[in-house]
Amino acid sequence: MGAYKEPHGGELKNLYLNETETEQEKKQGRDYKSWDLTERQVCDIELLLNGAFSPLEGFLTEAEYNGVIKDMHLPDGILWPMPITPDVTEERAEYMPIDDTTDDQTVLNISGTEFRRRLQQGLDIPEWFSYPKVIEELRKSYPPRHKQGVTVFFTGLSGSGKSTIANTLLVKLLEMGDRPVTLLDGDHVRKNLSSELGFSKEHRDRKGLYAKARAGIIKEFTGISDPYEAPENPEVYIDTADLSPDLAAHRIIVKLESMGFIR
Repeated sequence: MGAYKEPHGGELKNLYLNETETEQEKKQGRDYKSWDLTERQVCDIELLLNGAFSPLEGFLTEAEYNGVIKDMHLPDGILWPMPITPDVTEERAEYMPIDDTTDDQTVLNISGTEFRRRLQQGLDIPEWFSYPKVIEELRKSYPPRHKQGVTVFFTGLSGSGKSTIANTLLVKLLEMGDRPVTLLDGDHVRKNLSSELGFSKEHRDRKGLYAKARAGIIKEFTGISDPYEAPENPEVYIDTADLSPDLAAHRIIVKLESMGFIR
């Protein structure tokens, strides 16, 4: 037989329970949450129980873990190069007020920016972040983008094809069938809300507006005497000379999908 070697740390830990202790733990364990151990977790527990991980008496606490990561030593100065942890997933963690936590517990957190992103995109929010009822109410108050309303605003010169593309987009959105869609055309606005405004397509200038504007009868007519101010940073720029109404509407659909308004 080989020479006797002193256990690491000076004492061989035997963490197995006797029959009485085992029965007591079984009774207490009835109220514990179920947890299926991985092969690695089972192996680590067996090594802890039989003393192979002496002088450890359990998985590392947060303070012990930080010490091992920092300088490979336990708080009492004993050399320990490898962190032994139960690698609990976030799904196994539970919410509790931070004031109720203890030094040996690992505190998880989500930044406000990340939390808003998850709400906005309808992503899962870990149960440990807050009480389930609070999360439920926040989801009602701040629904994800694909459940929010959205306005697609077209701007451009009169006769540039805005209404045609808008009607094509309307059909595509209605075909999706997951939200009500309303089209508010500029002609309807001018007729019902701003009757003093008048614009029409130049090549169909039935009202003679372009002709009157060129003759100086109508002042400050957009595109004639009054310059059109194009937006500096539009979400989508469409040149109707190069794109058909169907392709233009499809490009808008793709943009809405990238922004999270459509799934």
